[in-house]
Amino acid sequence: MRDDPSQEPQNAATSATPGPIIRVPVFVGLTLVGVLFDLLLGRAALLTLGDSIPQETRSLWLRMSTFGFNLATLSASVALMVMVSRIARRGDAVPLVGRLSLAIFGGVFLATLTLALTEEPSVQLQRQLMLGRAGGYMLMSLLAVVGLRARHRGMQLGLTLWAAMVFSSLAVLVLEIGQAPRLAGQIKVANEALWLLIPVAFGPAFGAFDARGRYRTLAFGLVVMVALAVWRWVLDEDFTPVFFGVFQLDALRHTVALYVPILGIVAGVSLSAATSRDAGQRVGGVALLLLIGAGHLPRSVGMMVVQALSLALTVWHALGRRAFGRTVSGSAGEVPL
Repeated sequence: MRDDPSQEPQNAATSATPGPIIRVPVFVGLTLVGVLFDLLLGRAALLTLGDSIPQETRSLWLRMSTFGFNLATLSASVALMVMVSRIARRGDAVPLVGRLSLAIFGGVFLATLTLALTEEPSVQLQRQLMLGRAGGYMLMSLLAVVGLRARHRGMQLGLTLWAAMVFSSLAVLVLEIGQAPRLAGQIKVANEALWLLIPVAFGPAFGAFDARGRYRTLAFGLVVMVALAVWRWVLDEDFTPVFFGVFQLDALRHTVALYVPILGIVAGVSLSAATSRDAGQRVGGVALLLLIGAGHLPRSVGMMVVQALSLALTVWHALGRRAFGRTVSGSAGEVPL
């Protein structure tokens, strides 16, 4: 018996449907490579070696670090633009006012990035970058609110902490502009605690503490702890300023050794999620690695773009097939990256 010929054109049309031009996982992967390149070679290695390497070698490493930073910035910009547009198209989760706000603050943020990459440093540029950083924090606050409105069980705590971190980061920026360093320093301590708690809060949702994930978390955490302990032993008294230069963490500067187990847990959870068998959990793990790689309270607009991308990926994972706590309709192709 012959198959129904009416099905053939439909199957052919389905198979001929083109995929998206911009593959978000590719750009996210390039962003992660650039961030790790900048973190390990540009910040950790250069600050650790200091003046002990020849000037020519130092210049070469600086150029390689710049390459990693630019790769991360440009790749993250493309991926962020696509992710924000996809989130904004979720009419079941984002109202019209929210879509307009995402477009406005996203445009301000990315326009400022263009200025930072093309303009020569000047006083006027610094003021524009301050405005762009404020726009970036507003964009991230909107993304966090969208993620919270999805009411994804297991991710509410992490997104709440992320929203609090974004709002406190904006407060620090305003206080620094207003010349209130003491109050800004106090908020920085709370902001740092939030930054360290976010990966742990997402751990259960991203499979870091399930039957297999807990062993990966333990293994990765021990490796990171040993590496940090050796790094501290090698640098001795110089460890504190170098550590601050790499991660911008200084709330425990008088007892900096406590950062060894804390970062071990944070990195262990993130790496465990990034190596999960589940694709959604891997996306969440990569988002957490981008958050760590960008550093606490990033000063450059480029690393802020990376941080915003990590939040956008997490929000997309929270939305999935849910909005306002309910399952929504839609084709399966709308959910994956």
